Amino acid sequence: MKLKEAPLLVIGMEMLAGGLILLAAGTLAGEWSAFDLGRVSQRSALAFVYLVLVGAMVGFTAYLWLIKNVPPALATTYAFVNPVVAIYVGWLVLAEPVTPRTLLAAAVIIAGVALITQARSRRSRELEATQPGPSPGDREVAR
Repeated sequence: MKLKEAPLLVIGMEMLAGGLILLAAGTLAGEWSAFDLGRVSQRSALAFVYLVLVGAMVGFTAYLWLIKNVPPALATTYAFVNPVVAIYVGWLVLAEPVTPRTLLAAAVIIAGVALITQARSRRSRELEATQPGPSPGDREVAR
């Protein structure tokens, strides 16, 4: 099986490797001496489980589905929506305040994502324009 055919496997391997590297770095930095499992609140544990299940598994699965089924420009719009959804869920579920500073930060994030997305889109169009298309003879060979 080629890795390109198993994107969930690739993402899982990346996340596992990243987690192991962070675990090693934390161990080397002596983080375990400050960790007390008994002091982890139920709310914190549930938040962790939510992030693993919804943030990682559901989020990546949905993103992979988007990548396969819609144009890339449309698939990248998730990056615009995520900050807004996070603010809304924090306000709705945890009664977190939505201050002007929060809204400004969300606007900066969305503007940054928009700039990056536009730059990538422009670069893709420029690359497509510079690559020669198939010649008439190539089209007849393909028929």
